[in-house]
Amino acid sequence: MRQFILDTLLPYKLNPETCARDKTGCSYKMDDGRRCAVGKWLKDEYTSYHGSISKLLEDYKTTLNEVLVKEAVIQDIPLEVWKKMQLYHDKIELRTSCINLVVSNLENLTGFKFPELYF
Repeated sequence: MRQFILDTLLPYKLNPETCARDKTGCSYKMDDGRRCAVGKWLKDEYTSYHGSISKLLEDYKTTLNEVLVKEAVIQDIPLEVWKKMQLYHDKIELRTSCINLVVSNLENLTGFKFPELYF
C-alpha cells in the first residue's frame, strides 16, 4: 500500500502541472488526460463526475470496490486514506501551505512514513 500511495502522489509534487484542475476546479479526468489522485484509479464511467469521492459513492449508491479499477481495489485502501490522498493533490494544485499537515495525517491513518511527500 505504501508504494502505491507514493506512486500515486509523488508525481504531483515533482510536477504540479500534472494535477487535474482547470478554471472550474479539480476534475477526476481532464480533457487532456490529466487525472487527480482518485481519478487515476477510477473506472472510466465515473471520471466525469464532479464532487468528492464520498459524494460520488453516495450519489451512485455504490462502494469503493465498484468504482475503482482492480489495481486500486487490491490495495484495500480505506475511504479516509483516499480522501487524504485527494487532499494532497488538491493542496499541491492550490499551492497552499498546509501540505505537510496532510502528509502527517496520511502517515497517521496508514501507519507508514512518507518523507518523500514532505515539502
